Formats: sequence, structure tokens, C-alpha cells
Amino acid sequence: PSCFTSGGPTGGAGHLASATSNHSGGVNIGLGDGSVRFAGNTINCGNTSLPPVQIGVSPYGIWGALGSCEGRESASLP
Repeated sequence: PSCFTSGGPTGGAGHLASATSNHSGGVNIGLGDGSVRFAGNTINCGNTSLPPVQIGVSPYGIWGALGSCEGRESASLP
């Protein structure tokens, strides 16, 4: 899910947009190594009812691990 907050750490507004695409069945994503992969709608998203984490392992499955900078999770797409 996408979310919008105000009064973030720098006092400004923050916005986190979930991936969307006109492709059926998933989205193309750009990875840090410069490659582009297709992530299907069936990618493991973990427990999306948990609140956002600031530090540590993401509770949002493979999808969360792909966007985590501090959890040190490893993840691979087929």
C-alpha cells in the first residue's frame, strides 16, 4: 500500500508510493546493480499489517527485502 505522512524527521511531508504498472501480472523494477527485472504480483510481501520499520529486517517478505537498506537481507528474483 502507498502512504503519505506529514511531519517526518526533517519536519516536511513524506510519501511512499507502492509500485504500479500497466503490465499485467506485475511490475518492472530497477535494481541497484543496474539490472531490470519483472516482479510478479505473487511476490512474497510478508505481513503487510505490521507497521513500518526504521531499522532492521523488513517484515514484508522478499518485496520488503528488496527495498530495505539496513536489514541486510538477501533476496533473489527468478
